[in-house]
Amino acid sequence: MFRKKITVFVVVLISLVAAIPAFAAAPAEGTVVEGVSVPGVALGDTRGQVQTAYGDPYSCTKGYEVDDDAKCSYPVEGFDYLGRVWIHFRGPDGGLPSASPDDVVYSITWSDSVSGWTTEEGGVNTEWARSVRQDPEAVLAVYPNAVISYGLFGAMTRATAYEQGITIEWVYHFYSGFLGVRMGIFEPREAPPPPPPPEPVTRVTNISLYDNKIKGKRTVWASVWVDDEYWDNAVGATVVVDWTYPNGSTQRFQYVTSDSGVASFEMRNVKSGTHSLEVVDVVYLEHPFDRELSMLTSSIMVK
Repeated sequence: MFRKKITVFVVVLISLVAAIPAFAAAPAEGTVVEGVSVPGVALGDTRGQVQTAYGDPYSCTKGYEVDDDAKCSYPVEGFDYLGRVWIHFRGPDGGLPSASPDDVVYSITWSDSVSGWTTEEGGVNTEWARSVRQDPEAVLAVYPNAVISYGLFGAMTRATAYEQGITIEWVYHFYSGFLGVRMGIFEPREAPPPPPPPEPVTRVTNISLYDNKIKGKRTVWASVWVDDEYWDNAVGATVVVDWTYPNGSTQRFQYVTSDSGVASFEMRNVKSGTHSLEVVDVVYLEHPFDRELSMLTSSIMVK
């Protein structure tokens, strides 16, 4: 009798364990099909299907309405909060989502910690993306029609292959010095027309003054940095400056920028007091001088 009760108890326990759903999460490895799917979830799936595949989200971000849950982040197997997948939803009719199980997936992005997701067509992942940030040709070798955006210092910030439905984004965290990478898929579409090139201009991005004594005589060194409309060095630009002495008198000079886009000069045997430099003009090919976005003045106290 006792053995029979034990047997019944074990059977019931096994049934209860089998009835408890396993903790769901996005798989740490798998194949990404550009413009179609990621491991476990596809574009066009419903919110209910995502819930079945990935379980409960970490959090959801509200959109234009109060309870629409427009974007939700989901855990990844074997990762803490650093491993995330973001699912972007819209309504079944293409409008705003309503936080219902019928909402539809229209794009998916994932963090650089999810390096086990490799694309089917390009064979790339977030580790590869991190390694080619300074090499746009490597990106174009995989996605020849990708549209690439660049930051102020010439590094890639985003590469989007619209026809394949995939994007790669590089995010530099200034305070930590960490380079983050995000990848994502979306429904393939035609690339937008390229933006018009910027208007030709020159800008003074920095002025540096410092002084020192050489054999008892004071010397001031000045450097003026000049960039063009692409924030590249403006080589061979003529920089016109007014130099104001401590007694209030002014003298005009002009200097030509070097290969590094810097006009450098020195003022020897200067008197003590405040010396000031003002950029009057920059002459460079047919590029007008953008005074509003330029640094124009600097001064130094010579003792």
